[in-house]
Amino acid sequence: MNRQSREILGLFLVVFIVVSLACNLPAGLKSEPTTTPTPALNATEIAGTVIAEIVGSTATAQIQATLSAPTFTPTPPHTATPVFTNTPTQRPCNQAAFVTDVTIPDGTEIPVGTLFTKTWRIQNNGSCTWTSGYLAVFDSGDRMNAPDAVAVTGGTVPYGGTVDITMTLKAPDTAGTYKGYFRLRSPEGILFGVGGGVPFYVVIKAVKSATNTPAVEAKPDLVITSLQFNPYPPVKGNAVTVTIQTMNKGGAASGPYTVYWYPGENYPAPGCTWDVDGSNAGGGRVLSCIYPGYPSAYSGIVTKAVIDPSDSVNEINESNNTMKKSIDVSN
Repeated sequence: MNRQSREILGLFLVVFIVVSLACNLPAGLKSEPTTTPTPALNATEIAGTVIAEIVGSTATAQIQATLSAPTFTPTPPHTATPVFTNTPTQRPCNQAAFVTDVTIPDGTEIPVGTLFTKTWRIQNNGSCTWTSGYLAVFDSGDRMNAPDAVAVTGGTVPYGGTVDITMTLKAPDTAGTYKGYFRLRSPEGILFGVGGGVPFYVVIKAVKSATNTPAVEAKPDLVITSLQFNPYPPVKGNAVTVTIQTMNKGGAASGPYTVYWYPGENYPAPGCTWDVDGSNAGGGRVLSCIYPGYPSAYSGIVTKAVIDPSDSVNEINESNNTMKKSIDVSN
């Protein structure tokens, strides 16, 4: 027991004794009268006086402070309500999504050593518009005679737009399952894929033919895939930029060829001419020229582009070398 506790215990004992004595004074005992009567003290007052004399003013103050100290009820801690904010996420420039296999679904059986045409439908879901500078390139796996690169489009593919990417491939000479991976490449050389950046692919089963039919000789197949004008519609007497996209859909390189564009299908001479040194299988070219301007306004004039007009290239199909397009020419 510490000193303070002992003092308090002694204090209560003294109070008890004083109160007892005060209550048991003889009834007949009288004190001598004095000139000025002093009011009688009750037992509590006597006890308080005694306590003050015994323990001193400091202890008394401590006791009184203890008795009169306010009682505090603890308040539960305040729990802050979390505040959530939405931070906008910037869409990447180069981003794509796979839509569907237009041709050659996964696991298609292809006779060994046979050429086949694979087409993927891809969506642009990035913030940058695809142009002819965007390419589809072989990434890894089984190459299957895939070209190094194929132009994604001859025009433009904005955010949300889709484009069909086609390559001519060849099943290996040995039976088995083969899988080739491809990515897209921006004009700055940045590689990107689909669905979070993964490559898109083709997977086939090369099978032995039931007969010993020899494989068809690989040949090129030159076509025009796009014919665009900028500005559109052209204005009479004003220059206009003409852009043509070509493609070799065959299974072999083409060698040199020529491309003509005629302002009207009945014009005697082409408005633009390009001499191309050749296109690999599955590859293509983007060709542009500036036409000085149409001499008159037209409604629905038919223009045309012709690839390999002299048939100097031995192709699989010689009947698909011309594209025609009806356009308006304003005043």
